[in-house]
Amino acid sequence: MSQQNSKIDPSKWLDTHGDVLYAYAMSRLRNQDAAEEAVQETFLGALRNQGTHTGQSSEGAWLMGILKKKVVDRIRANSKRAASLESEDQVVSR
Repeated sequence: MSQQNSKIDPSKWLDTHGDVLYAYAMSRLRNQDAAEEAVQETFLGALRNQGTHTGQSSEGAWLMGILKKKVVDRIRANSKRAASLESEDQVVSR
């Protein structure tokens, strides 16, 4: 582990970054459960990929970058689901 990565302390992520990450996720997803899940997925992803944090950005910025990708993934999945349901409704109403 590099010296920068040894400074990462996942045990403090929730206390240090949880509120900001959750607020961002809520502002985009507008659903408490989805926001909580996105933050949890962010922490899990960060744990799995601690070695990718190069130290060029702060730990908070690194976590926010991961969260933004998780949020986009959820929005895309919801859009695909909505489009699928919409097309099913059109087939049923014919």
